[in-house]
Amino acid sequence: MKTKYFLYFLVIIISVFCLIACGGGGGGGGDDPDPPSTPWLCFTASENSTVSTKTIIDGAVSSAAPALEYSKDDGTTWTDFELFYYDAGDNLITAGTTVELASGEKMYIRAKGTNAAFSDFASGSDYRFIRFLLTGTIAASGNIMSLLDKDCKSTVIPSDFCFYILFQNCISLTSAPDLPATSLTQVCYGDMFYGCTSLIAAPELPATTLAAGCYSNMFQGCTSLTVAPVLPAKTLAYACYEGMFANCSALTTVPTLPATTLEEFCYNGMFDTCTSLVNAPEIKATSLANSSCCGMFIRCAALTKITVHFTDWNTAGHATDNWVTDVAAAGDFYCPAGLDTSVAGTNKNPAGWTIHELL
Repeated sequence: MKTKYFLYFLVIIISVFCLIACGGGGGGGGDDPDPPSTPWLCFTASENSTVSTKTIIDGAVSSAAPALEYSKDDGTTWTDFELFYYDAGDNLITAGTTVELASGEKMYIRAKGTNAAFSDFASGSDYRFIRFLLTGTIAASGNIMSLLDKDCKSTVIPSDFCFYILFQNCISLTSAPDLPATSLTQVCYGDMFYGCTSLIAAPELPATTLAAGCYSNMFQGCTSLTVAPVLPAKTLAYACYEGMFANCSALTTVPTLPATTLEEFCYNGMFDTCTSLVNAPEIKATSLANSSCCGMFIRCAALTKITVHFTDWNTAGHATDNWVTDVAAAGDFYCPAGLDTSVAGTNKNPAGWTIHELL
């Protein structure tokens, strides 16, 4: 499900070689005086593969285009990595760099110094969205923040939409890089791995400071993903997890949701069409924000257990509209004694399920 908030309409094996790369050279050769604290972003091919980009740009953005460089010799030699640019009509403006990788070959990629932003969004018609294009079979590792700072020291995302759509529809991607940021911005990881059907494991997500739409649709359509990452944040933001695991049809293990206070649309469509999901994450919030859980478990056909702690459905605020549409015909619903379960249906406790009062 999509919401209509004003920005959102556009809508992770550290190997020995990576450790060696931490002490690699600067642009065009030489040694780094202060080597990275963690490895640079690394792509490893398991068959003949390529790495390039597709950058859609329209209007004026608030930051200069990122300057990048890559190495295929463990950081001894660095070469400029130029972006491919396209206009909003999908017409090629400027050709960039395509790196060919043989089976077993690696490439590292980093900022030439520091980049104030990566993808950037200024307004409805002013944006730069950068996406990697991968062919073959490629595993990513190392630190995504090397795209912003070659020393990989920052744990703060600097701009809205920073890594939006970065690996969108990269069906060649089998593993994700590290995402160490602890403070996020609006839609910074939005659609980041959308449609990555070969991705089998999600990266750790340590952030505790969230922003509107920060994880929106992040893993949507990752049909090989079976285990969701831990989500430690206790303070949520508008639509922060919206559609995050939608259409993850193999997902069986979900994160705990520790927040006790919800925000509008925060869980909207979060597990939409997760058809292998049997047990829902426990909802610890004692009250529901408007539209906070709408469509949360819609089309989860195998779902047979839900536990909640809220005592009112907030019907007027459409908090749970269609949240259990097309779940299993029978199951167990655990809730406080004060919650009205007398009228079952797609917007409340599922029809045909057994009610259990929490002690």
